[in-house]
Parts: sequence; C-alpha cells; structure tokens
Amino acid sequence: MGRNVRAVLGCVNERWAHIWLDRVANWRIWYGRASKLRFWFTYRHAHVSAVSVNRMKSPSWLVFAIALLGCGTKPPAQTCFTATSLRQAKPLAVIEDNYEAARALAGKRKVPLVVEAWAPWCHTCRSLREVVMRDPQIVNLGDVVQFASIDVDRKENEAFLERFPIQSLPTILIFDANDDVPALKWLGALTVEEFETLIRGRKRDDRDPFALGDAASAVGDNQRAIRAYRMSLADLKVGSPEEARVVDSLVARLSEMGAHVECLRVARERQVALRNGTSRANVIAAGLQSAIELEESGTDAMPELEQAALALARDPKAKLLADDRSALFETVVEAMKARKADGAALRAIALEWSVFLEESAAHALGRAQMVFDAHRTIAYLELGEFEKAQKMLEASVTSDPNDYNPHARLAAVHLAAGHMSEGLAAVERALALSYGPRKLRIHKTKIELLEKSHDSRGEWNAIRVALAYAKTVKLTPRHERLLFAWRQRELKLAPMIGPM
Repeated sequence: MGRNVRAVLGCVNERWAHIWLDRVANWRIWYGRASKLRFWFTYRHAHVSAVSVNRMKSPSWLVFAIALLGCGTKPPAQTCFTATSLRQAKPLAVIEDNYEAARALAGKRKVPLVVEAWAPWCHTCRSLREVVMRDPQIVNLGDVVQFASIDVDRKENEAFLERFPIQSLPTILIFDANDDVPALKWLGALTVEEFETLIRGRKRDDRDPFALGDAASAVGDNQRAIRAYRMSLADLKVGSPEEARVVDSLVARLSEMGAHVECLRVARERQVALRNGTSRANVIAAGLQSAIELEESGTDAMPELEQAALALARDPKAKLLADDRSALFETVVEAMKARKADGAALRAIALEWSVFLEESAAHALGRAQMVFDAHRTIAYLELGEFEKAQKMLEASVTSDPNDYNPHARLAAVHLAAGHMSEGLAAVERALALSYGPRKLRIHKTKIELLEKSHDSRGEWNAIRVALAYAKTVKLTPRHERLLFAWRQRELKLAPMIGPM
C-alpha cells in the first residue's frame, strides 16, 4: 500500500498515511452506505503537477487528497485509475470473438479457458466487464488462465452459439486445457473475490456431486445437473460456505427449465440460511421471478421474498456488486407491481432505488457510470421523471456517441413521455448503430412510436422493414412471438393505408 500512497501524494510518512487512509475509508463506507465502491488512482495517470503534490505536506492537505481520491485500505499493487477511465498496471489479455483462436492458445499454454458470453445491451455484462474484469486480481489471473469473450449478437459468433447455447447473460464457461467440452457454467455476475474463487477453487473430482452437477450444467443437461445438486445439498451442512453456490446453481437450472414451483420452494426454504453475497441475491431474485410467473400474489411468498431482497440490497456489509443490489430493487418493484401493491409503497421503493443508482453512478469512473443507465432509466420511468432520464442518457451519448444503447433508451423515454418526433430521431440513431437480434427490440420501439403518432403508413413500412431484418438474424421463441404480432398488425394496417 505504501507505494500507492507515495505515488499519489509524494514522499510522506507511510505509517501516518496508513492511519489516515483507514480513517477516511471508514468515513467513506458510512457515507457511501451500500455501495462500498473502491477506486484507486495513480499519480502517473493523474493530471497533477509535481509542484502541487509537493505542497501536500500538511495533514490537512493529505486528508483532503485521500478523501477526494476515495482510497480504500488495501490497494492492489500498481493499480491505475483516472477520473475518466479505469486503468490497471497491465491490461487484461482477452481474445475477442474468436473462440477457436482462444481454444488453440489455451491448449498451447496448457491453461484453462474462461469464456465470457455477453452483449452490449446487457447491463450486468457491462458491470462484469467494467468493474470486475478490470480489477488487478482478475488481470493477474491471466497468468494461469486464458480469457476470451463472445458477443452473442455478432453474426460471426453464431457457430459458437450453436455448439454452446446461451440462455442467459452474462454466462461464463470454463474449459479445462485441451478440452473442448465446458467443465463449468456460471450465470450472472460475481464479485472479484467470487470470480477468483470460481476459477482457482473449482473442484475436479468426478466423484463429487457438486462437480458432476457443474459439468452436466455446462453441457446443458439440466436434469442430470439438478439431480447432482440435490445430492450435493443433502451432504452439506446448513450455512456452510459451499451451500450458497450449490443452491444458486440448483435454482438457476430449475428456473431455466420453467420448474417455477420447485424453484420458489427451494428459494424460500434455503435463502434464509445462506451467507450474504451474490449467490443469495441470485436465489432470492430467482424465487421472486418464479412467484411472479406463478402469479403467487395471493400468498405470502412475494412479500416474504421482497423483504429478504430489500434487506440484502440495503446491507452495507454484504459483498455485492452495485449492479446486483440494483437488480434486487428491480425485482422487488416487478413483484410489487405484479401483486398490485399500494402505490405509495411502490413509489417509495422506486425512489429509494433511483437514489441508490444515482449515488452508485456518481462513485463510478468513466464508462463504468453507464453500467447503471438501464436500471436508472427503468426507475425514472417508474417515477415519471422523464427529464432526469433524458438528461442522464444525453450525457451518456456525449460520453460514447457510438454506443447504441443510450440512443435506444432515449427513444423509449420519449415514447413514454409522448415526445414522438424526438423519439423517432433517437430511434433512427440507435438503428444505425445497432446490430444482431437486439436490433429487433429497437425496431419495436420505432413501430410503437409511429403507432402513437397515428402514422399508419409509416408504421406499416416499419413493420415490413423489421420483418425483413428478422430474416437475417438468429431468432429465439420470444422473437417469434414478436414477429407473429407484427404480421397480424401488418394485415390490419393494409386496408387502412390504401394502394401504394
């Protein structure tokens, strides 16, 4: 830690600096409440003159500088961040969108291959990439594993998706060296510590039911995976460290199979004893989603899991990514709407959620701020705060004009606010930048904008363009339902627009 202190503040008494770092870190934990975000700066990347640094000799200047920079108590060596971009001493070596090259290199190096399946519109994926994958602990894992990433929306990755179907994002697949069959599959994000444990602490014992479950899950054999996870749970003590991962894996497979009754039952029975962390958050969220699917609004299942989700999201001691805390708030809002909860109570939770997101974004650096755009948009729309959403998204457009997501979200905000011309302008920008199956979602927004504008001919033409584009991408059952609805609407509009 002394090297980082001196790099930021110049040559000062290291012991004295340690004391003040601890004091300031404690203050930031209290001030930041649940976020507990750690940010590190290195003087090498800070635009601070040597004269300014040398002036920071008195205790008052030192405290101010540490508080401003937001230092924590245990900095990784040589970590480099600036206010505009996240940096590290060395970049994470990732092979992008080329599984075969990554497989070959992992085999040559005789190390496991870690593949992250993601998409640009997935906020959890971006949280994983911008926060976790840039951490020096994960960067250093590049010495013992080969990292690769697959953008599931890119056409060149369709062959990979045929071999390894991806149902949820992000998905992490881990392959042993020289093995083309995944040994483990993880759905969703995780903290830096959890990610390192997932890679370094993975079991390879073919007699261990948990390892067998992971292997079956990785190749899509959910039935066999569920049986193995049940066997593993039977052997584990309640409250053991391994229990959370096993329960998380079990409810994920049950949810994928649509076994919502059992998923809800397992989540309610097991979540109470689980240690606070990503797995418990996943279990609670999966249980709530199953309750919503089952329309369990008349039982105590939803309120019970809602309270568990809120308690975990608000717990500053729980080791969770800010995006995962936000996802708990989102699921609670969905559940409250599903059971038609009191409007004032729903608004209070949505407001708390939006404040949490604003604080988290304020603490984030550079592109990491945009991780929260998706949830902030939903929260602001829930509250009817269209101007806040517009201002936030316009800032993101300025930050990265080539990212289609802020344009697409702006179009959705304008649609909700009734600003059709502004929405159509935003949606055209989004369509010009987007690609893959996700582009159909943006076509949907355009069609809805034209429908609300009472432009029947424009809507009809937009439907035809969207249907033509759908023939060029790989579709899911959800897409097929959307296309069916468009075809029905096209037939309805045809007599209204007359001859072309």
